Amino acid sequence: MQTAFGITEEDVKIIIETMADEGKEATFSMGEDTPLAFISQKPRVLYDYFKQRFAQVTNPPIDPLREGLVMSLDAHLGKKGNILDPKPEEARQIKLASPVLNEENLEEIRGQKDFNIKEISLTYAKDGNMSKKIEEICNEAVEAVKNGSEIVIISDKGVDDNLIYVPSVIATGAVHHRLIKEGLRSRASIVVETAQCWNTHHFAVLIGYGASAICPYLTFETIRQNQGSQKKGRELSMAQRQ
Repeated sequence: MQTAFGITEEDVKIIIETMADEGKEATFSMGEDTPLAFISQKPRVLYDYFKQRFAQVTNPPIDPLREGLVMSLDAHLGKKGNILDPKPEEARQIKLASPVLNEENLEEIRGQKDFNIKEISLTYAKDGNMSKKIEEICNEAVEAVKNGSEIVIISDKGVDDNLIYVPSVIATGAVHHRLIKEGLRSRASIVVETAQCWNTHHFAVLIGYGASAICPYLTFETIRQNQGSQKKGRELSMAQRQ
């Protein structure tokens, strides 16, 4: 699954494990000789086309912990009304402390009976047409919101030997702009359940393209697998010493 979604061993060791162990982004060297994505001869994930790593000083980060008076990671799911004419019923939303969800958080959202939730799969047959699938996803989202859906969950779960996926960045942007075109965007939030998201830049791009919340399920599974392997390794080493 890591190979299918573009996660490399370097991503696991340097990015994912660092965030899991230290709760912060990895620190890289000043030099960066990796070719820009658009001229690279190697396959690159779409997020790489929206970022160039450059030399920079390591200033203290701006975050909601240190800058709580002016910044927040709060996210709200559900129908949004006119901010210039607020009404009590428009407070009926799901408030999240962060746009980053784990699997348990997402299941809690799915279990909300007071909200009309629509789930749309991003997978399609490997001999299918991606453009056609994107159009189907957008049509399904529009129809769902017209019928009262307040939260649209798009998911790339289910990839196997016969099914591939529309990249979550493309799907999120397509649904976002289609709902805008139809005059429906404020009536629903987009939640992305994706395996193709494992660093802060990926989250930023998805949010920039219209996601209200993201569940990076394969990243969490990778962390659990690695922690399990490390625990077994320590136990084996201790047994050998004894």
